[in-house]
Amino acid sequence: MRLSFILIFGLLLSHLSCDVTSHKKLSVKNKNGCTPGALLGTQYTSFDDLKKVLIIEYTKGIFPKVAVSHSCQGHSIRSVLHSGVTEKDFEKARDGGIQNKLMLALRSPYFVLRRDDIKRSYIMSRRMGKQFGEGDISFYDLALAFKNHIDPSAEQLYADKDFSEKGFTNTFNHIIAQVFITAIYTERLGDYIADAHERARIPELITGEFTEDQVADLGNGPLDNYVDLVNNEWGQEIGKQLDAKYKICRHTAWTDTLMSEFLNDIQSHCSWSFGIYIAPFHPEDKIVRKFAHKLNRIHQDFNTISL
Repeated sequence: MRLSFILIFGLLLSHLSCDVTSHKKLSVKNKNGCTPGALLGTQYTSFDDLKKVLIIEYTKGIFPKVAVSHSCQGHSIRSVLHSGVTEKDFEKARDGGIQNKLMLALRSPYFVLRRDDIKRSYIMSRRMGKQFGEGDISFYDLALAFKNHIDPSAEQLYADKDFSEKGFTNTFNHIIAQVFITAIYTERLGDYIADAHERARIPELITGEFTEDQVADLGNGPLDNYVDLVNNEWGQEIGKQLDAKYKICRHTAWTDTLMSEFLNDIQSHCSWSFGIYIAPFHPEDKIVRKFAHKLNRIHQDFNTISL
């Protein structure tokens, strides 16, 4: 990771912890509509519009790949997506016979090595009331809470569609998931899970050979998915920083205080990216306590959890 990102993110966290209210009416978008961190897919009117703020490079051949770079105001990330297994392959192995399981193992030995951590990540991303009780919390629920914490003054800067499912909620969901997976496990695992998800949705992301209908589909086409790739990468960068700050690992005991501070640090990046004030979490918040309990059980009593 670039040194500039490390320094800037460190300064960001210290600044926001002292004076978060200064962001209430600050717009950080430049004249081209780009933000210095995460992206909001609903702010782009077309795939061509998105390409004004991204560099998308396709590599053809036996091993095709796409590299997506986002740079703005001195900050940059780069995400590379190769061909490989998808979430559909995971589902076939889970629901199918021995042949499906062997096929996945042969195509992706990494899945076999990290199977338990992939399962843990899946559990974090799903509401599982049967296993964790009524009102179980997932990454998506945290994303909704982030959106609900946005100060009303943001309505002066953003349109109604930005507060929709495909706006802040989707952006926060991708960032939150990648922060936790990267901080608890590794950046590589975060990449592996995110890439398997994106490849399952639109395989053409790797080649750029989209149909007109795909390009026109702003909610589920290349625009939406390339935004997801960028936000996944930002989430991984934040995850590495918070891992270093809190010394996170799969054996971490998640107290309510640690969880609230961790979530507030993620919100700090989002506040900086979009120039908005986002109200903080508190240790006594129900959502904080529930997700802390869930993470502790996932890592302390993993074998007792059935899917």
